[in-house]
Amino acid sequence: MLYKTNSYLNKQVSLRWKLITPIISLGFIAVIAFTLIITHTLLNKLTIQQVENSKQITRAVYQIFDKISDPIELKIIIEAIAQYREITLILAVDKESNKIIATNQEVWLGKTITFLKSNHSAKSLLKDWITHFEQLSAFCENNVVSTINSNSNDTLYCSPKNSIFISTDASIIRQFIYTVEKLILIWGFILVTVVVYLVYLLFNHVVLHPIKLIEQTISQRSHGNKAVYIPLVSHDEIGTMANTLNIMLNMLDHSQAETKKLALVAKNTDNVVIISDHLGKIEWVNDGFTRVTGYTLDEVLNKKPGAILQGPATDPRTIKMIHQGLQSGRGFQVEILNYKKDGTEFWLAMEIQPICDETRYITQYIAIERDITKQKQAELALLESEKRYQNLTELSPIGIFHADIQGNCTYVNKRLQQITGITMEQAINQQWFNAIYPDDRNNVLRAWIRTVKHEQPFEAEFRFQIQPNKITWVFGQAVPEYNNQNYIIGFIGTLVDITERKQVEVVLRQAEERFRTLVEASSDWVWEIDAQGIYTYVSPKVTHILGYMPDEIIGKTPFDLMLPAEAVRVKSIFTDISNNCKPFEYLENNVIHKNGHIIICESSGIPVFDIDNRLTGYRGIDRDITLRHKTYELSLANAELARTSRLKDEFLANMSHELRTPLNAILALSEGLQEQVYGPLNDKQLKFLHSIETSGRHLLTLINDILNLSKIEAGKLELDIETVILKEICQASLEFVKHMAYKKRIKIYSYFNHLNESIQADERCLKQVLVNLLSNAVKFTEEGGEIGLKTELNKITKVVKITVWDTGIGIAEANKSILFKPFVQIDSSLARRHGGTGLGLALVRRLTEKHNGTISVESTLGEGSQFIISLPWLESTENKIDDKNKYYLSNHSDGNDHYHPLILLAEDNQENINAISSYLQLKGYRLMLARNGLEAVEQACRTIPDIILMDIQMPVMNGLDAIKQIRTYSDLINIPIIALTALAMPGDSERCLSIGATQYISKPVDLKELIHTIEIVRLKN
Repeated sequence: MLYKTNSYLNKQVSLRWKLITPIISLGFIAVIAFTLIITHTLLNKLTIQQVENSKQITRAVYQIFDKISDPIELKIIIEAIAQYREITLILAVDKESNKIIATNQEVWLGKTITFLKSNHSAKSLLKDWITHFEQLSAFCENNVVSTINSNSNDTLYCSPKNSIFISTDASIIRQFIYTVEKLILIWGFILVTVVVYLVYLLFNHVVLHPIKLIEQTISQRSHGNKAVYIPLVSHDEIGTMANTLNIMLNMLDHSQAETKKLALVAKNTDNVVIISDHLGKIEWVNDGFTRVTGYTLDEVLNKKPGAILQGPATDPRTIKMIHQGLQSGRGFQVEILNYKKDGTEFWLAMEIQPICDETRYITQYIAIERDITKQKQAELALLESEKRYQNLTELSPIGIFHADIQGNCTYVNKRLQQITGITMEQAINQQWFNAIYPDDRNNVLRAWIRTVKHEQPFEAEFRFQIQPNKITWVFGQAVPEYNNQNYIIGFIGTLVDITERKQVEVVLRQAEERFRTLVEASSDWVWEIDAQGIYTYVSPKVTHILGYMPDEIIGKTPFDLMLPAEAVRVKSIFTDISNNCKPFEYLENNVIHKNGHIIICESSGIPVFDIDNRLTGYRGIDRDITLRHKTYELSLANAELARTSRLKDEFLANMSHELRTPLNAILALSEGLQEQVYGPLNDKQLKFLHSIETSGRHLLTLINDILNLSKIEAGKLELDIETVILKEICQASLEFVKHMAYKKRIKIYSYFNHLNESIQADERCLKQVLVNLLSNAVKFTEEGGEIGLKTELNKITKVVKITVWDTGIGIAEANKSILFKPFVQIDSSLARRHGGTGLGLALVRRLTEKHNGTISVESTLGEGSQFIISLPWLESTENKIDDKNKYYLSNHSDGNDHYHPLILLAEDNQENINAISSYLQLKGYRLMLARNGLEAVEQACRTIPDIILMDIQMPVMNGLDAIKQIRTYSDLINIPIIALTALAMPGDSERCLSIGATQYISKPVDLKELIHTIEIVRLKN
């Protein structure tokens, strides 16, 4: 029962008053004990002498034993010594075997010391002698006698071979002393016993009995009797303690009930249970933790689980989730990868709950964890298997499907969807059947019904019509799928796209037919011969070539159709080929036609082998090349024509150089004179100079037309396409013919639609096209007539139209077809009114076509003409910037210009030197002269000019080699070099620029253009 009344506690008697009597009694006992101790001390002194006497006897016995080693003699001596009543026990032990070799206790002979320690009867007799024996033998040296203590008669003797233990009894005096001491002790004991008993009764009643009851109650509760409580025993502190213990036991019962349940669960569960403090440090783990992780409680105590179990493969996100869960103060669940003590990975499913006190402060955490490694491995294996299966099915080159027992699709892979053209949803909803080609549906349905009914494999070739004009051939297979009870649960099948195979079959049939047709229709005849060289097959074409029917040749050899000498020659060649099993081709041989004339054939063949790789013959073709031999002379003539064409190009190049060189001097000098740089001229002189320049320009135009047309015809004219303003090109072209029109009093009209639009074109070539058309318009228009130029841009069709019109003589309809042919003029008589080479319009058409454009003409005889150029238009936000506006060209003759650039002129023609050098010097340039390429290199290295004007065709060293040599010097590598050359054939400009020239100008040179170019390259540099 529980004691809860305060009245009882107020009436209790203090325990110290109850213990006064026992304390006094204990004092009396202490006096008696002191008296006994004094008495015992006096008697002990009397005993010492007796002990010394016993030791002397013992030493004598040792001396006897030291000289005897025979066990029998030892036994006899021990029996004799044992007659002395002082000696109670003798043991002789062999050191090597640790066995007793002599003793007065016969039952111990041959036994070991270990036996004596374990034998109950021996232990009771020996008491603590064995312990003494082992203690002394551990440090005794040979022939040394040792005693256990000063009050003991037990001694140990150690010889080299034996250890002897002797226990001697006290003498008669000692026995008397012991008797007196015994009487005193008996009476003292009786008195002490009475007093102690009385004290005990009192102490038992006051202290021991209540404590005993408490002890019994605790013992009963420890044995599982939870219904027992401490009874009322006294009204003192012990009673108070008992009542307190009862209250504690009552609380403990409730706590233990819960703890027992928890401990029972924790002990018997296979799960891991971890209890940690509020900081997460482990306080307790169950056996499941040790089984799973390999760690014991002692190894993980006061450590955090994460520090022990987490490893490199543990997901950081899971760790973060755990930390967040602990900080939240709420329970949570998580799965995590941990590591065992041996480093093995394992998975745990954890549920962590906080334990709070009455203030809701977290004092502990309890984690219940379940090993889910096998589950995870199974899941991963299943996922891997599913992924592998899915990858195999999705990446499979064949279509795969699964159907239930009724034949309804439950799965199709991507390849099947691609083959059939149906989606997964359509396949599952039975729409796949509608995709089958109508003519094949019934056959497929019957085959599938038979498969389902008889549970047999399905095989069929049929077609899918994916699109109205597309049919796919497939080969379908399916096998039943069974469960563990061997019941069919569905079908697994495949679809293979065999469209290509079907097409190949068709192609093969067609190829076979085609081959037969080709063989029969070919100009060559096909043959086969066996290993002996006998024809086994000849195509019908042999009749056309040799005049024989195929049956007339089969059975013969090729050599039977040749003259004897030719047969010997060809047979020798063919024997060598067949012995090495080689293919051959283009083997020429002369065969006799059926009517007797010779046919030259070209034979090609390949060896044919059987399955054992043995030669069985040859298969090949013969071609009639008689005509080829006849055309050999024609090929020689063609080669001669090609050589003549090359010579023509070389002639044109040389003529270009020879014509341009004097024209350069003529135009340069006339230009300088007209500018009056050499002095003032009168009007008549200027008129004559203008005529000279006009004639020179006309001659230059003819040369350029011929060369440009030659470039175009040779396919070597490359356009420099860039963004140009159409209006600017048109205006510049009109400026070119304005003076010609003014002289004939011809009015010029212009109309530009989309004034600022730009197009992609070669500015120079497009300007040449317009100038040629405008020049023709002026030339073929009578005085007082009209010409015009207009542009139209259609942004919808992306076309730019440029129209050049006139009111001239017009063109007859019959002459329009030859209008754009080169070297052709409509009026070619000697009395024609209008001059020209007939190249202008041909060049216009070629340049227009190079721009991917077209040109057309509309004309009425006597009323005028319209030439319409149509060019593609690409929208562009770029505007062409005229290079002429980029730089300010100053007059170098101005006295304010203190810098006069030094120019090195490399030129071998004296007229050109005079024309160019005089003009440049009058414009303020300083000049150096070199008359060949080698001299130009030396001058450049010596003086480092500002710019070099390099002619290409010079003696000693040409201009190209000179430019290469100059560019090898570091001081000259950036000096601008302008190539001045009469070479104007295709590729000349590119060749000059590729070796290091900065700019390229063809002769004759326009001196103003030359000055402009010099300033541009100099300022850029």
